[in-house]
Amino acid sequence: MKPGHVVAAVLAAGFLLLGLFVFRQTLTPYVGIEEARLTATPVQVAGKVVAGSVSYSDSGALQFRIHDGKSHELAVEYPKPKPAGFEDADSVVVAGAMQGEVFRATQLLVKCPSKYEGKVSE
Repeated sequence: MKPGHVVAAVLAAGFLLLGLFVFRQTLTPYVGIEEARLTATPVQVAGKVVAGSVSYSDSGALQFRIHDGKSHELAVEYPKPKPAGFEDADSVVVAGAMQGEVFRATQLLVKCPSKYEGKVSE
């Protein structure tokens, strides 16, 4: 084998490993509210917005609570403007990490209400 081929193969393998490492770090697992409270690593949590819990902090961050349909609730703070359809959402998914007692969301995904789903024919 020529030295140039060996160098190319080593570089290709190195870039492949680097790509896999970077891809793995970008994955954010879904967890429940209780598990989210126990980890400081980035995770995604799905839940329903608790009625009457939406407010804004002094810095303008959106604050609200989500629940999982059981007895678990999570305080969420999202620093960006409220997304369209937030008030009508069936549920939301927040991606971020716990900081103290508050889940600091870096992403907020709104689940479309059921009125946008196809009708079931009988």
